[in-house]
Amino acid sequence: MKVVGWGVDTLVMGFSIQSYVDVNNFQALGDAKAKAGEKLFDAKGCTVEWFGIEFSMMPRGAKGYEWVMRNADVTVRVAKEAKGGSVLPEVYVTFSSQNLWANGIDGAVDTFRQWLSKWAVIRGAKVSRADLCIDVAMPFPKVDIQNEIVSRARAKVEYSEPAKVEWYVSGRRGTGYKFGAGDLSARVYDKTYEVTLSNKEWMREVWTAQGWDGETPVVRFEFQCRRKFLKEMSVENFEDLKQRAPDIWRYCTSDWLRVCNKGSKGNQARWKSKDYWALLQQSFSLFGQAYGVLRMKARQVRYDHLLRQLRGCAVSCVAAICPGVGTATAIFKLKEDLRAILLSDEFLADVAKRRGSVGNMEKPVRDLVDAAIRIGAKSV
Repeated sequence: MKVVGWGVDTLVMGFSIQSYVDVNNFQALGDAKAKAGEKLFDAKGCTVEWFGIEFSMMPRGAKGYEWVMRNADVTVRVAKEAKGGSVLPEVYVTFSSQNLWANGIDGAVDTFRQWLSKWAVIRGAKVSRADLCIDVAMPFPKVDIQNEIVSRARAKVEYSEPAKVEWYVSGRRGTGYKFGAGDLSARVYDKTYEVTLSNKEWMREVWTAQGWDGETPVVRFEFQCRRKFLKEMSVENFEDLKQRAPDIWRYCTSDWLRVCNKGSKGNQARWKSKDYWALLQQSFSLFGQAYGVLRMKARQVRYDHLLRQLRGCAVSCVAAICPGVGTATAIFKLKEDLRAILLSDEFLADVAKRRGSVGNMEKPVRDLVDAAIRIGAKSV
């Protein structure tokens, strides 16, 4: 077994735009879109050059986006009006895998950002999707789905099936597995077979540069991470993604999904990972320095709902004592009592502990907070 490739295979970002440099420039896009809709182009789009880059303009836009254009490097969706990202990111871009592998994620994003700056004032950018992968030269694994998979995917409440697992075959040959769905999913598939089908022969050059012998099959292990999961891993922008990538890979291969040798005991946490999966777990450092970032699955705790409850309690408190001291004095007393509570060390400590519950932090972290408080730590 040998790792012959690693990186981000798909990257989707949304750029919020403060303003466009000159809206009259969009006339060229409008003309190209109208032309692309003619029968001559058979709905396949027509060529348009936009600020020095050539694209194929699609005959139809997408939801919220007036223009959709693509080339070998990117697919770009552009909204007609700039509203600072208050409704949706005005420019929504998908970077092609060839672009990412050839130029690296830094090169691909920097080049696009420089081009975008020629015709728009960028206010911010967020990552909507990132597919992290590692390619390993090895025979394609046969996985016993019932007995070798340890995954949190099967416990997800948003899935309608108890185990969201798919198995793909071509003839009698196994070609891939898919685990999970929605905000986080995993794919394990025969990449050499897929390269042949999709004519991505350039991928062989990437592997060769990492010591591939040109004959051993290459298996891709890939995790598709969408916006909600990325936010739970503290990823908002592109810099966050680069910094958190090692921790995302560690979480995905160690906490969320494992392929194991079934142990004699029922405790799956003690099952030993298969050799190739252990290699994946140990390879998180290929993405950079890990910092121990944890997944925070925010529960739907509504502040306004809690505030209404607090108001009801405040009304009851004032009503209970105002007959003896008057309403004004009762309100003043409540203010002072609340102030004393909010500024107390006990309150701040309880907030720290409750944050773990509300944010659904991992249990070891809650235990760590409790232990720190017991030995005198204070929350600031």
